[in-house]
Amino acid sequence: MRNRFADWQASCWEDEAERDGGELADLQVEQATSACYPAPYGLPPLRTLNDMLTLMIAAGIVHEIPDMDGVRLPVAGRRTSCRTR
Repeated sequence: MRNRFADWQASCWEDEAERDGGELADLQVEQATSACYPAPYGLPPLRTLNDMLTLMIAAGIVHEIPDMDGVRLPVAGRRTSCRTR
């Protein structure tokens, strides 16, 4: 999956539009199965990259830290971080 434009509203499901019938059925099963992860945090099923990021923040996997350059997204327990604007 490519997201070179940092489109947080892009689908989190790789090549969703390019799947044939059998692969599409598998994708639908994966999507239904993944709904159990955000549910305990009161979040909707995963559809976009922003949904995935929101879940990772809610679960404490990454931390959202606003700063003067945008927002840093350090991984919990790590010293390195990712910056986003």
